[in-house]
Amino acid sequence: PARSFLDVIRYITESYATTEEAVEAFNNNEWQIAWKDGLHGTQHGLHISIEDRSGDIALLQLNEGGEMVVHRGAVTTDLRVMANSPLQQYHREYVSKVDIDDMSASAIPSSISSLDRNLRGLFNSRHTTFSDDASWTQTRGKLLSLYNAGNLIPQDLIDPATGETYATWTQFVYNHENGDFLFTNYDTREQIGYNFNDTLKFTDKMCADLVDQASRGLSVAEFGMCKAPEEEAKQTAGFDQCF
Repeated sequence: PARSFLDVIRYITESYATTEEAVEAFNNNEWQIAWKDGLHGTQHGLHISIEDRSGDIALLQLNEGGEMVVHRGAVTTDLRVMANSPLQQYHREYVSKVDIDDMSASAIPSSISSLDRNLRGLFNSRHTTFSDDASWTQTRGKLLSLYNAGNLIPQDLIDPATGETYATWTQFVYNHENGDFLFTNYDTREQIGYNFNDTLKFTDKMCADLVDQASRGLSVAEFGMCKAPEEEAKQTAGFDQCF
């Protein structure tokens, strides 16, 4: 079946246990991505990334001319960091011009462009180590400092490649081992979280508006029955988590 961007992630996670399974099925034409789904048109550079608990990663990209390319890697390769367009091969070409092993960082660029963010993410993660003895909250803190230093986009800065500005408005950090999920709204710097394990008991579709609940001072999300479509249409923009 052809899956749109609205449901392709749910389809992959519900149908395949590993990255290898999903890629094998994709290569066997058991499923495909409906690139022209009305959401994104036919623009190349959009991607779907799949990563399982072993750290096995696949990056699926629609290239120019409609060519479908699947990049394979792991958390130890350059696929540990991903940014938006251009295509992965152009990111690799750009990164190859800099020695990311050089701790002096003299050639690391500072713009918010996708190419520069990807390069900074690879540089920062190349020189950051995570200890097995650290707690999850310590690990999360270190991970966030790594990401925010190189990849978070402040408001009002201009991308020299496009002449546009786009900020990082929301951020999600999650741990599939212990179920922890943390949401940050960078418009207000409010945070709220929950645990995936607490959603396992749900027997109906449940929703929580994280932006609204965080703005009301809640630190732990409260799930309830999802609203009917006509009610959802009346809602102001927020971020709903649904199970």
